Amino acid sequence: MAGERLQSTAAVDATAVVDSSARIIRSRGTASAVVSALRLDQDPEYTRPSRLERALSHVWAHHTSTPRELAITRLMKQITVTNDPRSYLIAIAVTTSNPERAANLANWVASEYLRGRLRAQTTEAYAAAERELAGLSAVLGPRHPTYLSAQAKLERLKEVVEGAEKDVASDNQDGTPATDMVRFAAGQTLLPAEAVTIPSGPNGPLLFALTFLAALVLGGLLSLLAERRQRQRSARPRGH
Repeated sequence: MAGERLQSTAAVDATAVVDSSARIIRSRGTASAVVSALRLDQDPEYTRPSRLERALSHVWAHHTSTPRELAITRLMKQITVTNDPRSYLIAIAVTTSNPERAANLANWVASEYLRGRLRAQTTEAYAAAERELAGLSAVLGPRHPTYLSAQAKLERLKEVVEGAEKDVASDNQDGTPATDMVRFAAGQTLLPAEAVTIPSGPNGPLLFALTFLAALVLGGLLSLLAERRQRQRSARPRGH
């Protein structure tokens, strides 16, 4: 019975971790990190306000969003994060008009999430190593081998923290997750996204154009039918 309870508790805890990770991935903070990494706040596709936003800006002149806010909001609308509690699998999908760019963005969302995890883990480990080093200094002194080993560990952690903090956008923007992101994923497995060429929905502009054309054709047919009926009524003989 104790073993069954322990297994059930572990499953619940793992599910909670997966749910928490999924919420972080779809959060505004992760989208903001991707916008910074890929400089989407300089991309007209992400900074151009919608018609509704333009209309609201005329009504409320003070309510104007910055390019960065527009880019983050636009990217969040494109991201879909799903998780399966049975397999502890988290899937990240991004929908854009360009399949290659969609895969690129999905990979960067995963990469920035893992980079955030790495930054949090190494920052916590660095703080613990600092406390340990201070205690060893007080007890053993700065020349003791144990102190020197702890000091070397602290220096390594400092390099990892600086690596997690640096801007990786200048190094690689092809959508391939960085090696460090995968290596420090804390037991997670990352499968890079691939471009999907099958449309996930109808083409809006094309659908509108076809609907407009069909309406014109139908309107013309109805007009011709009404005109023909009017002629037939006019051509009928009238009795006196």
